[in-house]
Amino acid sequence: MLSQRYEEQNKFSQQEEAESHTDLIKRVRKALEIDLSSDERFAASMPFSDNDATCGCENEFQAVVMGNSCDVDLPITIRDSSCYKNILKRNKRDGENYRKVIGFERYLKQSDENSAGELLSDDEKSSRSEQKEFEDVWENSWVRFPKERLNLYATHILDRDLYFDKQNPSLGYRKDINSFFVKKDGVEYLRIPVSYLLKIALANAVGNPSANSALRATAKNMMSCYINDNSSPEILSFFPSPLKIAAGREISAVRETAIRFLLIQLLTAYANRQFRLIENGQRAMVYFASHTPQRQKQFNTTIPDAFYRELFMSPCLSGWDQGEYKMGYMHICHRVLSRSRLNAVSKLKMLVLSLQILLCFLIFQMSALPTTAHI
Repeated sequence: MLSQRYEEQNKFSQQEEAESHTDLIKRVRKALEIDLSSDERFAASMPFSDNDATCGCENEFQAVVMGNSCDVDLPITIRDSSCYKNILKRNKRDGENYRKVIGFERYLKQSDENSAGELLSDDEKSSRSEQKEFEDVWENSWVRFPKERLNLYATHILDRDLYFDKQNPSLGYRKDINSFFVKKDGVEYLRIPVSYLLKIALANAVGNPSANSALRATAKNMMSCYINDNSSPEILSFFPSPLKIAAGREISAVRETAIRFLLIQLLTAYANRQFRLIENGQRAMVYFASHTPQRQKQFNTTIPDAFYRELFMSPCLSGWDQGEYKMGYMHICHRVLSRSRLNAVSKLKMLVLSLQILLCFLIFQMSALPTTAHI
């Protein structure tokens, strides 16, 4: 009697368990929106299928600033640097830094009245007029404009990005905060790379008190996508796009990238006007490119690695809570790579020299062999 009762209860519990499993499967299938109407739709609606994949992009750009060398930040910073001034002094004293001075001069394209300009040959001086279209292009230069051109919201964003730790404002500002400000004719100017100019331009554009609050919230979320690599801007996708290509339509990620590039151009044009860059002899430009400009590579062979990092490497204002630490890490990476390159070149030179010595030894041994054969 008891055994029969136990079997009935066990049978009932098994039926209840089977029904609960069925309900669970139905709930999961409904949550995942799996379509059972056909085998094709079932396969297409399964998780991790092509319909379920999304795509986001990280596009790398290059930035240039057009303008006279007396107005653009990069040549001004080079001329005011102790590195450049010391090289000119040493060359004037003993002439040992002639090649480095020529390297600086060719990059800066200074006028003939400068102290180093007289070191150029007559052919180089005469060719300046032919190269005028290249003189005003400064790759990865920073920009400078009056800080008063920022509205309250953009000033708030800038102030937050200058904190040592954005999550802990009580720690104060970064130690290098003074490098982002200069005084000119009693007016305080802001110095920032073009990669950060895009973010601060977006903040300034939506910072008007009459702007829609939803628009400002959306723009604030987009600001975190404006970052940078060693020097140039890197912009992340504002949202992931479906990877599936619908019939007769382009890939959504391509469309999102094109819209993002259009926004970058609009922000650049807005910054040139709103921040009076053009009035101050500067015009920022951003374009698609993933490689360092050739002229910047050539200039890197002239200047010390530490000075190169000071001129071109980004301060990491956007994208990281502790930007100064991130900048220090990037400097360490560049220093290690620079030393590795020097060591590799020295090892390669030693290898070539060893091969030359070995070749000379083999030639000598072959010349010492008897010229007659005995059978």
